[in-house]
Amino acid sequence: MPEFIFLYGSLMRGFEMHESLDIPRMTEFLGEAKCKGKLYDMGEFPGMTLEGNGRVRGELYRVSDENIIDIMDRYEGYYPESTRESTYVRRLEEMVDRDLKAWVYVYNESTNGQDVIESGSWRDYLRHNG
Repeated sequence: MPEFIFLYGSLMRGFEMHESLDIPRMTEFLGEAKCKGKLYDMGEFPGMTLEGNGRVRGELYRVSDENIIDIMDRYEGYYPESTRESTYVRRLEEMVDRDLKAWVYVYNESTNGQDVIESGSWRDYLRHNG
């Protein structure tokens, strides 16, 4: 079964890191998608949590080269052997608008005092607040 990954921040198409990490070569873009959760403005990047009944809007990809998972883990500061030390943790979550589960990087630090992105879209948020 192919693996899927849900991206909602600086790794999406149109952002510098999308090309820098070679995401287009190692994945197949499947379109926009939504995941249950809440999105926060953490400054230079967003942080998604699984709390609440909101929707985070992002992009869905099929993994064609498994090395991309290790590359993204390093970029997101996810250390499977030490999740307590990780900035993000990678979790398999259900997409609310598709019948599949995808890897999602969930923010693993405090969101106290951070602004909630009510639209659930990092791209729209930057367009209006950038």
